Amino acid sequence: MAKTGKKKKPWLWVVLAVVVVVVLFGGISAISGGSSAGQMVSGVKAAVEPIAYKIFANGGVESKQDVELIAEVSGRVLEVYVQEGDLVKIGDPILKLDDRQLTEQLEDLTLELAIAKETRKQMSPGGKLIEVQKETAALHYEQAKEDYERALKLFESGAYSQSQVDQANAAMQTAYQSKVSSVESSNQSKSSSDLVIQDLRIESIELRIDRLKDTIGKAVVISPIEGTVAKLNVKHLDNVQAGTSIVNIQDLESLKVKTYINQYDIGKIKVGQPVEITTNSAKGQQISGRIASISKVATVIQMGQGQEIVVPVVIDIDEKQDLLKINYSVRVEVTVEASENALVIPYETTRQLPDGSRVAYVIESGVLREVPLAIGIESDIKLEVLEGLIKEGETLLVNPDDSTVDGASVIVLGEDM
Repeated sequence: MAKTGKKKKPWLWVVLAVVVVVVLFGGISAISGGSSAGQMVSGVKAAVEPIAYKIFANGGVESKQDVELIAEVSGRVLEVYVQEGDLVKIGDPILKLDDRQLTEQLEDLTLELAIAKETRKQMSPGGKLIEVQKETAALHYEQAKEDYERALKLFESGAYSQSQVDQANAAMQTAYQSKVSSVESSNQSKSSSDLVIQDLRIESIELRIDRLKDTIGKAVVISPIEGTVAKLNVKHLDNVQAGTSIVNIQDLESLKVKTYINQYDIGKIKVGQPVEITTNSAKGQQISGRIASISKVATVIQMGQGQEIVVPVVIDIDEKQDLLKINYSVRVEVTVEASENALVIPYETTRQLPDGSRVAYVIESGVLREVPLAIGIESDIKLEVLEGLIKEGETLLVNPDDSTVDGASVIVLGEDM
């Protein structure tokens, strides 16, 4: 036989349903503001505390002096004077290329210059070459004159014909003209065209010699800075072509950080501004630096799936230290502005009006009071209130929206009702 004592009565279910409906209706009514108790909301208190606006960026450590030496001449490597890791000073030789072919060319040009100068000397008025030419022309004329006189005597004796006499006369006239020309050449000034051409030829040879000497000097590669041989790209007996990278020298004692600041923040920083630098290799330790330069040209870098316009910025390290090494990744923190005793409220307690201004809502005795804000320093999640009817310790409405109105009744969660 079934036990009837445990069977629930139908009227009990009806009573429970009515209770649930009443409770739900009361909660909805409170939230919608339908009751005098007001809507249930969250609140947070305004506080006086430090606040700062900071710019964060990633960067890399580089040497202030980083020199990539390029071969300026082609040749085989005859000597290598350094190894990777060696310290070098300004003017120290790095390597020597074979310059024997260039030296032979220099010897040939030097001889060519000597000949050109001697020729120029002889071409000058009173020069040996001109005098020899004048004497030779005079001898030719005297010989032609004697030949003509002998031809006349032979013609008178019937041994020569008239044509033979005419030929002898023409030869004498030609020799005479040569004699006259050589005398005129001897009397010409140094500015004659032949002398000018010879002077230009000498100048050209001298220029070629100077250039060749400069090229020979480049066969010995020297260090232009004091630093460390970071990378040596050639070895003994390698054939090197002009334009080839030979060696990389870096000053490991003088470091800098190169970073990129986005276009929206770049106008907020300036040269000389202090910077704090951190690295994973020295967690918890901050390294001081200062902005050394801000590029005048922006660049585009790849950021995930998109691109970002940024400006290169160089930061000098304040003091020599061993925490950073070249190619380390670092985090850069630039404090743009800061206050130690600011009246601070969270961003989530403010609401932006259509005209761009911001307001907050102070909760006083369960009623909202709308307060216009004058904002100072802004951090990622909080902002400084410069002017407004907000005091330290007052409770502010969290997450006001377009439906929030001045004078509305509210109940702050967590406070006594």
